[in-house]
Amino acid sequence: MLKKTLKHRSHGAIVNELVGKWIIKNAPSMRGKLYISKQPINSYEYRIMFNKKWQSFVLIFNQELAIMKENGDLSKIIQQYN
Repeated sequence: MLKKTLKHRSHGAIVNELVGKWIIKNAPSMRGKLYISKQPINSYEYRIMFNKKWQSFVLIFNQELAIMKENGDLSKIIQQYN
């Protein structure tokens, strides 16, 4: 989507800010050519969806995610994308 925008095949692209920053960081040809709107388009949190057969794993995943949020590990991972 970002490449199409740069080639004038679209007027804009909607991507998650962290993902967009990561793409731009890893694609030097895009640096300085795009900007991030300060106007949010929604206020939804991230969601990960699993098939019902993964239900027991989801319980463990949620526990580990809560630990990572509490001890700061999740923030450290997210900061790598900025």
